[in-house]
Amino acid sequence: MLYNIKARIITLGKRLVDLITELEKRGIIVSAPPHLSNALNGKDTTPKALEIVRVSNEIVTEWEKGTEG
Repeated sequence: MLYNIKARIITLGKRLVDLITELEKRGIIVSAPPHLSNALNGKDTTPKALEIVRVSNEIVTEWEKGTEG
């Protein structure tokens, strides 16, 4: 898993749904939690999935720094 995003989310006491909400605030629509999971697990490598992973990492990093958007 790229960036260990799922593990980092759990450590922060958050859920994938929280991440989906933040992605949507940034204009990235995730059709369903499995779509997000496939992107984060590397099963989906389309340009949109890679963008989801990149922005997800940014969001989780912000959460870790306490600078939630």
